[in-house]
Amino acid sequence: MTRRPSRSTAAEPLTKKLTWDIKLQSVQVEAHTVPNHQAIIRNDNQEVLSITKKSYHPATNEKFLEVIGRLHEFTGFTVEGFSIFQGGRKVLAFLQNNEKMRVADFDCSNYLVVGNSFDCSSGFYTGISTVLIRCTNQFSRMNLKQNIRHDNQINIKLDGLIRFYKEYVNQENQLKKTFEVWNQMEVDQRTIEKFVDEVLEIPNDNVSTLKRNNKERLYNSINTEIAAMGNNAYGLFNGLTHYTTHVVKSSNKVFGNLLGHPYRLNERGYSFLNELVTD
Repeated sequence: MTRRPSRSTAAEPLTKKLTWDIKLQSVQVEAHTVPNHQAIIRNDNQEVLSITKKSYHPATNEKFLEVIGRLHEFTGFTVEGFSIFQGGRKVLAFLQNNEKMRVADFDCSNYLVVGNSFDCSSGFYTGISTVLIRCTNQFSRMNLKQNIRHDNQINIKLDGLIRFYKEYVNQENQLKKTFEVWNQMEVDQRTIEKFVDEVLEIPNDNVSTLKRNNKERLYNSINTEIAAMGNNAYGLFNGLTHYTTHVVKSSNKVFGNLLGHPYRLNERGYSFLNELVTD
């Protein structure tokens, strides 16, 4: 019987190379082969990544690396490295844009992110990850709506690569515009308090000791960043990304805060400030 091990949520550190791939294996229960199903297995540690129908055609890491190599040649972006999430069920590549994005007096390094999954959750998808150079605060946005699904061909042509690049450029331009608006928007203490409660999902004053401690730590990060960047929404948001990057302890933390708990915290803060601007 092919056993599905307990799911690992830990993220592996960013690496320069992706040295493993997948293999497909039949699924057996008490010496009987389960028809129309297959196991997707890492070929280095034999971990079962998922069990799927045989009609599902996963894109191998070899194919993934081919796409990343072609994107590197097409864009001129530097391949910074790869990150593995949930034991390999998700694989991410980071390509650094050598042109810095500047908001106010602060430079950011931006990365085109390309992801792939072996758990049927997506095909190839893209996103942007931004790192504030002053203090390495990390924030990412993914676009799972624009993805290339897995099939038995998975041949990404030039127009597919252009679509990946255009999506990244659109995300970068939108992010810069958003941050510039936030940089001009002052925030008062009441707004900061509502922001903290929204991010940490604190409905009232009756909170646990853990959430009370997290609230204090988030306030410390916010005060640090606002003191350095100004009493505005951009400084407030960087208080959050400082917290998720440097304070939050998480076994599933990925470079760029791209997945997991830090990603969800950043998304709540981003949505709160966007709604504030709209109102």
